[in-house]
Amino acid sequence: MKNFPVLFFLALAVFLSGCSGKGKGSKAPQLDLLEVFPDSLRAGNPYDTVYIHFYMLDEDGDIGWDQDQDQNYDIYIKDSRIDTFAGYFFPLIDKEIKDLKKGLEGEGYFFLRGDFMTLRDDSIHQATGDTTQLQMYIQDRKGNKSNTVDIGTIYIRPL
Repeated sequence: MKNFPVLFFLALAVFLSGCSGKGKGSKAPQLDLLEVFPDSLRAGNPYDTVYIHFYMLDEDGDIGWDQDQDQNYDIYIKDSRIDTFAGYFFPLIDKEIKDLKKGLEGEGYFFLRGDFMTLRDDSIHQATGDTTQLQMYIQDRKGNKSNTVDIGTIYIRPL
């Protein structure tokens, strides 16, 4: 994230539970987009938020870094206007929930706040607004990347 300006605010609530271990034994986490709402926000407005609701499954349960010890991230989001993925941490996952034998699954939210979204500098975008397409993936501690999901188009309105 050192080469990428911070455009997103992460407030993630993941509800994780042990999974049955009946899956295919995949080492890579799986990610499914459940919902994105609303599809627009006002640039620079801290009260406008787009909620990205997702489901994740990590069958070997090794998702989530120690934020105090590690410099690696778990969630990656790409803004098509910049064409680079930026990394974010999962919240700390309670050790009682983590079970490397059973794995982890759950639903989470990534909150995209308007005060961290900007319009391009040209006069047309400043007057009429902007759009971006977002993509997301997650990565476990062994470096296994999930599938990348298309979040869709977000309209960024002028303030």
